[in-house]
Amino acid sequence: MQRVLVTGATGFVGKYTLPLLLERGFEVHAVSSKPV
Repeated sequence: MQRVLVTGATGFVGKYTLPLLLERGFEVHAVSSKPV
């Protein structure tokens, strides 16, 4: 399993990228200034 760090997880790109990465089996760590 590959690990990915997504910065700006609640932003425009992050909110679409996170679900795709999770569906593809990545271990995702999300960082944001807002609660995720």
